[in-house]
Amino acid sequence: MIRVSKMHLPVRNRLASGRGFSLIEIAVVLVILSFLLATIAVPIAAQLNQRRVSETLRLLDLVQQALVGYASASGRLPCPATDGVTIGAINSLGDERFASAADNAATGKCEYWAGYLPAVALGLSPVDSEGFMIDAWGLRQNRIRYAVWGSDVVSVNGVLYPFTKPIRTHWRAAYCGVGGCYKCVWYRGGEVVR
Repeated sequence: MIRVSKMHLPVRNRLASGRGFSLIEIAVVLVILSFLLATIAVPIAAQLNQRRVSETLRLLDLVQQALVGYASASGRLPCPATDGVTIGAINSLGDERFASAADNAATGKCEYWAGYLPAVALGLSPVDSEGFMIDAWGLRQNRIRYAVWGSDVVSVNGVLYPFTKPIRTHWRAAYCGVGGCYKCVWYRGGEVVR
């Protein structure tokens, strides 16, 4: 009589005999795979975040160039855009928003002095579905913010709304910021002063 041990059975018969991986072996493999995935995922997430920060800084450089170009061409900075929810009663759809229908670029009277970057007026992208410029994360709450100073009471050298009214001899300032990244533009006449 020939004896056959279990070790010499074909694989199919061994599996059929109930011998397979134990729960401990499976658990050890899962722990090792989890550790490997965690060590790979953390650096990838950090790299992605750094790439988005770099892209947002690049976008803010484009904003600075667009603001200087706009100021050089029109002699003023644009009014901030409003979204009709958190800023202003009317959504300006990414364009500059004046205080009333009677106000325009000649009066320089903006509805609000702090709002969103008027990407439509500046011809910038990327923009979200409502025309507001977005950062590299692409989230609504990360729209590029923008502010200019203006007042109907306080004047600069006798001029009200000196930054949004077309007067080429006055200082103009703009601030754009997103999540800790910011750029400032100081403009006088046809030159940028930092």
